[in-house]
This record gives sequence, C-alpha cells and structure tokens, in this order.
Amino acid sequence: MHKTRQNHATALRAALSAARSCLLLCLPLCILWAGCITVSAFAAEPEHTPVPDSARTGAGTPLAQQKFQVPEEKHLAEYLGLKTDGEFTITDLRDGFILLQLFNVYCPHCQAEAARFSGAWDALSSPPLVDRVVFLAVGVGNSRFEVNLFRDKYHLRHPMVLDPEYALYDSFGSPGTPTYVLLKKNGKKIKLIWQHTGSFKTMDKLLDAVRDHLKE
Repeated sequence: MHKTRQNHATALRAALSAARSCLLLCLPLCILWAGCITVSAFAAEPEHTPVPDSARTGAGTPLAQQKFQVPEEKHLAEYLGLKTDGEFTITDLRDGFILLQLFNVYCPHCQAEAARFSGAWDALSSPPLVDRVVFLAVGVGNSRFEVNLFRDKYHLRHPMVLDPEYALYDSFGSPGTPTYVLLKKNGKKIKLIWQHTGSFKTMDKLLDAVRDHLKE
C-alpha cells in the first residue's frame, strides 16, 4: 500500500511538470493530454488504510502549520470564520467539522466532480450543513494561475487554497486525488474523523457520507 501511494505521488508530480511545460502553448490540449497520462495516478479507488491520526493532526504537523492565503472574496472569508486578510492555518477556521477536498486541476476525476459540484456546494453552504461543516478545497501541486483557470472553467464558488509543495497532501499519505478528509476542530485541537480517496458517483453520495460521519 505504501508503494502504491508513492507511485501515486510520483505520477502526480511527473504529470504536473509535463503539463506545465505546455500550459501556455496550448492549454485545452495540454489539460486533455495530462488527464490521459495520469488516469492511473488519480484513479478512483476504495478508501485506503489511513496514516495514524497523530501523524496528521498533531502539533507541529503540516496540517497544523500549513499556511494558506485568505480568500479575496469577503463572503468566502466570512464563511471560513476568518476576519482578516493575509494568511491562515486550519486551526484558525471556525470550530466544528472541516471537510477538506484534495484535488489537482489535471486529475480527470477531479475535473468530472468539479463539473457537477454546484449542487454539493449549495448544500454545504446552506442550513443545516453550513452551521456544522466548513468546506475547503486544496489544490495539490497547483499554482494560483492554474486553480483560477480551473475555478472559472467549472464555475466553482467555494473557497480554494493551494498546497504547492505537497506538504498537506503528503501528510495524508500521498493518497491520490480526489481525496476527502473530515476533521473535527475544537479550539486548537483537531481530530481526524474520516478519509476517503476516490471520486463519488454522485455528489449526493458524498453528502450522505459526510452526514453519516457528523454523528461521530
């Protein structure tokens, strides 16, 4: 399993490097080509045996230390519970459940989910889920330019931040994308509740999985 994760991470980095080399020359064909050569790296797969909780959520881990840029959109900053510009960490988000989506703009499964994510965001940003869950998408190995193109292409409205050096991604075992992680935050304490790698056939199935784990 560890070898499989390493293969995923290696393929992701190689595909991203190749895709970037032709990004400015022919963006549409580049994305299609990158998607074709990385299917094995991002293939939907069952939930894997997780890395120990302490390795991901303890003090001093990338999860606790990783800094992200506060969204420029005021309503998204308020949604995350952030009141200032600049940088933030996961521990700065409002208390409750935090749902992370680890994605890559060249991942074909991430592209497919993005095309039908509007309904899921409507549910996550409305009562009753908005009162219990904060959703944050994390672009793994991507630049702000790439994520902005991805956001605009699929008309995404949720907050999206960057993990350009794979620090957060690697702390979850380099699992492949998309990966969903549900955390429970109380002050500075963060507990891992659930982790799933692979796309969902429908966004309703994602929401059902989240609701099931909110009971924990």
